[in-house]
Amino acid sequence: FALEVFDDGLGGGPRLYAGGFFGSSGPNSVNRIARWNGASWEPLGHGLTGGAVHDLTVFADVPNGRKSLFAGGSFLTAGGVSAPRVARWNGVEWSAVGGGSTITLLLQWCRSKESAMAPSVGSTPVGNSRSLVLPR
Repeated sequence: FALEVFDDGLGGGPRLYAGGFFGSSGPNSVNRIARWNGASWEPLGHGLTGGAVHDLTVFADVPNGRKSLFAGGSFLTAGGVSAPRVARWNGVEWSAVGGGSTITLLLQWCRSKESAMAPSVGSTPVGNSRSLVLPR
């Protein structure tokens, strides 16, 4: 299980996100990741498939500084897009993040708050949040 609070900036305020190896919450199909809306768990697009979510973290994307939720794990797709092991949720849709082989270093870096764990991952401060720069 992974839990993270994230405000997608779309007017709902901060909400709790949960990731893991689950497919549904009650009658709702949520595919490995869900958002708590105050009454029930709701899906994030088509969710993640092909494996589990092991970690969630929030970063401000560079250069615009808008925060996104990053999921890491053993999954292969995010929202129907190929995204092996790492994906970004911007509040509306999923997108792939760099190469999937960077997952271990990415998650270690996310949790340690260090900016120099690997030459392919760097950070830039944006307010009180961390910013992630990943290879494209």
